[in-house]
Amino acid sequence: MNKILSIAFIAISFNVFGQKSSEVYSDKSVIYSSEDILLKHQYLDSIFYQGKIYFIKAKPATALMNYNILENGISVVDNAKNVLLLDGLDQISFVSYNGRVFFPYLGTFLEQIDTYKNNVLLLLQRKVTANYNAPTDAFGMNSESASNGKHTSSSGIGNRISQTDLNEDLKVEVKMETEYYISINGMYHTVYKIKDLKKLFPKKKDSILSYISENHLNINRIEDLKKIISYCAEDAN
Repeated sequence: MNKILSIAFIAISFNVFGQKSSEVYSDKSVIYSSEDILLKHQYLDSIFYQGKIYFIKAKPATALMNYNILENGISVVDNAKNVLLLDGLDQISFVSYNGRVFFPYLGTFLEQIDTYKNNVLLLLQRKVTANYNAPTDAFGMNSESASNGKHTSSSGIGNRISQTDLNEDLKVEVKMETEYYISINGMYHTVYKIKDLKKLFPKKKDSILSYISENHLNINRIEDLKKIISYCAEDAN
């Protein structure tokens, strides 16, 4: 008898404890991340890639480029091999390099994370605050604005630029905040809480929380957030 009870207890234990734990969310749950990280240089990628700048009323221009984390902008290399911060964002439709796509938004850039049905995009914006008061040029950053008419056409999929070689001795503590945006038919919307998703996707407002719970999703894990937006985008129109 005791043996039978023991087997039954083990079976129940596997059934209960074997399930994935799931955090309980509400309309007020925040979709946002913040972390303290150590930067060795101000760029998102370790090398500069050949990319394209797509203008609203002009032909695309090519340049070696990299996303500048501290400036939330795109650094490009001009014909004189100077590293400059891309300016004139009101004239730019989007920028693309090495599979990354960036859209100008309120003087900064949003990076496209994924695309979905019904012309829905998921984007993120990085906000960085340095935990020290040293001047920007300590990073070797040239703060001049780039002229839209000067972009290099150098070939190659990736190059390390002499002006931006990594200084492995440089260690800067920063606070990295990530905010998410949804684009629907070209219109950008901040997504800070689950209730924001309900407003953007009214046809899913009564099922979003259930979908998250049933699939054991974490709203602040990027791969899970992609699944949530994909679910919402099914009935965006």
